[in-house]
Amino acid sequence: CEGVGLRGDLVDRGGAEAVPGTARFAARGGGKFRNPAPYPYPAIAIPSMNRTITRRTPDGVIATTVIGSGFEAMPMPAPVVEPATSIGVAPSDGRVYASRLFTGRDSFPPEAFAAYGILAFDTLATGADRDRYVVICEAFFGALINSADTGVAPEAQMVTVWPVDDREDAGLPEALNTTRMGDESCARAVDFYDVRLAQDAIDDARRTGVALTGRGPFLLAWAPAGDKGAADAVVLAADMGGVRTAAEAKDVLRIWRDDIERDPSLWREGFTAEKLRVTLRRIVNRYGDGLLRFLGG
Repeated sequence: CEGVGLRGDLVDRGGAEAVPGTARFAARGGGKFRNPAPYPYPAIAIPSMNRTITRRTPDGVIATTVIGSGFEAMPMPAPVVEPATSIGVAPSDGRVYASRLFTGRDSFPPEAFAAYGILAFDTLATGADRDRYVVICEAFFGALINSADTGVAPEAQMVTVWPVDDREDAGLPEALNTTRMGDESCARAVDFYDVRLAQDAIDDARRTGVALTGRGPFLLAWAPAGDKGAADAVVLAADMGGVRTAAEAKDVLRIWRDDIERDPSLWREGFTAEKLRVTLRRIVNRYGDGLLRFLGG
């Protein structure tokens, strides 16, 4: 009896005035009676052969007898936690995202993407042309979305990369892959530009027969991404040699973004020479070829 919080001297041992089913218990010690403290979780009564009989004693006190355990408390089931919704999934509406990515040497090329391009300078910046590199980098930040901010998987993106030499600073790509440009972002991106990766990409494009002549930088793209390096790949190549100002650089990258990267009919299923000719003819008719000169199309 004491194990269930009942006074042993008030246990019913038979007698009149028994009232079955009354739910009042005598508290141990203190001499007063009160309802028991609530359970820490809801209890569910499980029907059994147990019986509860309550009677009034001669001195007017209600006493309760529990024969058996009275009821058993069944814990509530643990809550079901739904898995978090994953970002980085392919959009169901087929929308295409043009994105940007600063990549280190070991992560190039990013073959997980549906297609990719590279902004390829064939030389490092010097004191004479460093400002031009910086304004092109600023346009790269301003016109394209950070890859992680798209919220979709790589296979739903056509990414354009800016290669950086991260051998001395492994955290450099992560520091540059931000939503907005920081005060020193483009200074660092230019100072640590990985010209070796850029020259490799230029050589890969030339191997397919594209004559990359001009001042550059070059915008080069492959679809699918795994075609980079193949001699029979179809390469989209354009020369940004006519770009002088930040506004011009933004205009060029808007064309790259809106007319090329956001046109899945161009690069989905891979580039073909005919698709490139049709697209590039449309772009030239719309904008002219002063700022962005397409090569090999």
